[in-house]
Amino acid sequence: MADITKEFTVNVQDELWLNKWTDDPVNTATYTYTGTDTVWVAVHGDNITAFDTEKELPQDEHPNSTIIEIDCNDRPEIGQWMKPLADNFEYTYEDETQADGSVYKKITNPRLRDWKDLVVNSDGTDVELVPLYKNEKTTHELILDKRLRWLEKYENTYDLDDDTKVLIAAFKTAASDYITANASVLPWKYITVAEGNLPKLPMAVVNLLKTLPDPETVL
Repeated sequence: MADITKEFTVNVQDELWLNKWTDDPVNTATYTYTGTDTVWVAVHGDNITAFDTEKELPQDEHPNSTIIEIDCNDRPEIGQWMKPLADNFEYTYEDETQADGSVYKKITNPRLRDWKDLVVNSDGTDVELVPLYKNEKTTHELILDKRLRWLEKYENTYDLDDDTKVLIAAFKTAASDYITANASVLPWKYITVAEGNLPKLPMAVVNLLKTLPDPETVL
């Protein structure tokens, strides 16, 4: 086993944790792996149970796992992901002002682990790096989604009267407008996300639908 130094480049999304990718030009990040030419990972089903960058994992210590050997000459990104954080590493930041005037400290030197997660591949025979995403929806948007799903259950089951349909359509329009207005609000960039004009369900609709059997119980 020998030590190697290998520069490599990976494709990354336009911004940390955001599921947005630019095709032309593709956003990339370049790192230099310095470490052993071989690393090992133990997998069991779709779980990674252990990994080591210094010595081979003994099979008898991982009897229910498959030990996979990774050649870092070919796949330095795997070795880089596995490496422990250097003692002298420090994140750097830049200020990013949000819609409410608050300031988010945006990382300007993300590690590979900030971009990617190490997972077992689909057939369980290898490992791979996949993008790391955070949920882009705020708590308020998740509440709104729940309200919309509740309405749609009844819409898809019952032939509601015209007045109720008008109220539901108006609520859906307000919901769409709210989502559009908050599209740039990413919850991890805020200490507290303001509710704003979160659309509320019309009581006339709620009272009517509560008199109907739950659609999930209707054949």
